[in-house]
Amino acid sequence: MKEAVKFVNKGELIIYDLGYFDTNCMMDIADKGSYFLNRFNHRAGLYEKKEDGTFEKFDLEKVLKKASKRGQTRCEFKVWLCKDGRELEVRLIAERVPDEVANTRRRKAKKTAKKKGRNPTKKHLYMQNWSLYVTNADEDKLPTKAISVVYKLRWYIEIVFKSWKSYHGLDRVRGEREERIECFIYGRLIMMVIMTFLSGSIKRHVWHTKRREASLLKVIGHFQDKAKKALCVITDLEAFSEFLYTEFFEACRLCLMDSRKRLSTAQKVRLANAS
Repeated sequence: MKEAVKFVNKGELIIYDLGYFDTNCMMDIADKGSYFLNRFNHRAGLYEKKEDGTFEKFDLEKVLKKASKRGQTRCEFKVWLCKDGRELEVRLIAERVPDEVANTRRRKAKKTAKKKGRNPTKKHLYMQNWSLYVTNADEDKLPTKAISVVYKLRWYIEIVFKSWKSYHGLDRVRGEREERIECFIYGRLIMMVIMTFLSGSIKRHVWHTKRREASLLKVIGHFQDKAKKALCVITDLEAFSEFLYTEFFEACRLCLMDSRKRLSTAQKVRLANAS
């Protein structure tokens, strides 16, 4: 995470996972005039600032239990992070998750704790009812209702990187000669650009015609299966155009994401843009 902080520029937003939670890094990002959005580790200390300038512990569990009794499903608090003599005011957003999600989290927490020879605390099990986010961006830059949607966009970025590594083989370079390696890398990069344009067009077409989501990884896999056929006609412009036309609609038919009752992140983004 410390390496990523070096490259963030003023005014940019950096989104990272719970596994990279680091109070000092968040403070470093704020010092650069940049913004962060990440999942909050409920074990980390939170504080309220009193009128005399001193800090006292913020009891997150107690506050969330009160909110739950009132029927609130989303809460926001202005709190402080304090570490090594540094302090930073942040927004803490808590969103209640469906019971089935909370129960799945609790089962996972118990399983993880059992492997380590201990039992999860009651507080840890209760906190599985909530998704916690922390950011230093103001409401006008990052509205509360958009927090979880923006955070989930991070997963789409992860999928793109996964496609580069696992599907396009960018992590496996063949050959020793500099020229061969350059040709290999440029070839992979060209293919990545082509697949980005194709998958984007397929996603839009599938949404407009079927109100469904297309899978990036399935689209890439589909065209990889057709690679030999593509190479046979790639020098014939008319035949290659016909190949792309045919496989475009085949991918629209075969590369759909599984249907589910809840809205996908992409659908939530479309609804947010529409409003």
